[in-house]
Amino acid sequence: MKKIVSILLVFSILFAFVACSKNKEEENLSSHSVPQINSIKDYKTICVNGTVMTLPVKYSEFFAIMKDYWPTDIDDADDILPPDSYTIILLTDSNDPDDISWDFFIQILNDGTESKKVSECVVAGVDVGSNLSEDEKVPDVQLLGLSVGQKMSIDELINKFGEPDINSPYGDGSDHSSARLSWKIESNSGSSNSNSVDVVIYKGTVKEIDVVALY
Repeated sequence: MKKIVSILLVFSILFAFVACSKNKEEENLSSHSVPQINSIKDYKTICVNGTVMTLPVKYSEFFAIMKDYWPTDIDDADDILPPDSYTIILLTDSNDPDDISWDFFIQILNDGTESKKVSECVVAGVDVGSNLSEDEKVPDVQLLGLSVGQKMSIDELINKFGEPDINSPYGDGSDHSSARLSWKIESNSGSSNSNSVDVVIYKGTVKEIDVVALY
């Protein structure tokens, strides 16, 4: 009888250990997939389809994650970029300019000393925007821990990241719940140019997020 009790006790301990390990793994995955960002200094952290990346990120890695929204190769992939230069590529959910519900600009940077194909460079800037229609499938992208379509007021955004360098009216200026807020961020490389973050709040909703990490 004691032997049976001992065996059951061993199994119960093993089961508890496995369950605890599984919960710990799920906790770590959750904390990595949804970054909690409360400082404008963390502007280079982006999350695409649950995968956290830090700008600049390799072109190939970025598009491997974006394939759910952009499954085909882009036309510009074989274009040649001179060293220390960048280009801007527009991805949309439609080829019809009058039927675009979201757009996605990415800045491709050649940070090397020789010319390279676009596909061999890095993504150093991301700008995602939306028309905020209810039935659209906006890419699952978080910049600064924010998502397009998220409810947030101008005051909440300022409380989160501090006073912006520019706070300008959005639209005709008559709606005080809409604004474009911009932060300038000094480069760590000593460049005289600044990186930047722009967020558009439209009637209490995040409409556009633009992060530039070129310098």
